[in-house]
Amino acid sequence: ITSRNNAPISYFGGGFRCKSEYPWWLVHYRGQKLTFSKKNLVDAGMGISMDLLSIQKDELLKNILDLTNNEKYMKNAKIASERFKDRPMSPAESVVYWTEYVIRHKGAPHLRSQAFNLAWYQYFLLDVIVIILLFISLFIFITYKAFKIIYYYFLKYYQTIKPKLE
Repeated sequence: ITSRNNAPISYFGGGFRCKSEYPWWLVHYRGQKLTFSKKNLVDAGMGISMDLLSIQKDELLKNILDLTNNEKYMKNAKIASERFKDRPMSPAESVVYWTEYVIRHKGAPHLRSQAFNLAWYQYFLLDVIVIILLFISLFIFITYKAFKIIYYYFLKYYQTIKPKLE
């Protein structure tokens, strides 16, 4: 649907595929709830986001007219399209290249994430959390002991001065 030239506006449900389709086909979009990918497109000036549950007829008509009549949306979509298409090979050629690359290098283990080599407690940062909690506990313990020593020092000092005052 987005590849048709007579579809100036399209509804955007969200997701990565839609995010890459719209700059390719130079289509404005009108999205429902504001998710992260739609927020990026709205921030880039390529569309308008509306809440599907609170949409009004007048607001929808105003936004459709704004998308079709305001040139800034098409200008921003053209800029995004040029950036998106500026690549050394087409997406289909890229898929073929990387598939052949992985086959040539027997699974390409050098491209694997190093997270696969971590122990489970390192993956979930439990070792870091334990160290941080240990330092916080140590700080609280030292602070408590310091205040206790200061308290007993002043208590002892006050007890030695009190008989002299009487």
